[in-house]
Amino acid sequence: MGGTIFSLLFYFVLFLPTPPCTTAPNLNVSRVVPVYNYANWENARNICRASFIDLVTIRNAEENEKLYHYWGWIGLYHGASDIWQWSSHNEEAEFTELHPDSAENGGCVFKHRSSLKWKSGHCSVHKPFLCMDDKLVLVRKRKTWEEALRHCRKLLVKQYTGTGRYRLASLSEKYNIPLYEEKRELLQATNEVWVGLRFLAGHWWWLNKGPMSSAYLPRCPAQHQHCGVLVLNGTQWKTLNCLEKRHFLCLLKP
Repeated sequence: MGGTIFSLLFYFVLFLPTPPCTTAPNLNVSRVVPVYNYANWENARNICRASFIDLVTIRNAEENEKLYHYWGWIGLYHGASDIWQWSSHNEEAEFTELHPDSAENGGCVFKHRSSLKWKSGHCSVHKPFLCMDDKLVLVRKRKTWEEALRHCRKLLVKQYTGTGRYRLASLSEKYNIPLYEEKRELLQATNEVWVGLRFLAGHWWWLNKGPMSSAYLPRCPAQHQHCGVLVLNGTQWKTLNCLEKRHFLCLLKP
């Protein structure tokens, strides 16, 4: 079955027009899960931390625009140091859509429906809330590359807004796992993980993102070393025999 799949992939790739060598776009590791059960801000945060990662963090105008139709508590609160900070890692907020005197209205922040504006309110008020969850999943099972490919495709995540499916992760040359605090545990779990990188028809390809060009990847890899792993401690790519077994990363489809 695996051989048939890659024979078809080979045929498909061989007759694609040859685009310029590029890397995949940067990976956004978080997704928003709206929860329409009402809770005060502290309970909302506890629910998000128990079931997902935390209340949502919004770091710039672009992220805020993507949440235009969402509403509810977000992770911003007025901290003990008299500054606005995010619940996730208590980082100071460099971007807000709040009036400068908003703290007088209350110490917790919610986002309006179909609006880019935020408003502070009393933390005890019950409202819907927005959690952030992880698109990227480390599967701590050792499998061959093709086994990992099939495993990711079988994963199904149920969300409050529907369902989603995973795939073997196609990442970016600029993707840097150690920069993400919530990814630090990956470095302790394993050093090399399968990703959706495969050598086909004389080129390195991301399964869903097109051709991949990297100084870390040989133009003509050794026989059988046609699958790519991400080396976590150096954040670089490496080739391996596709039959070797490694942990792997699955990425939720957008």
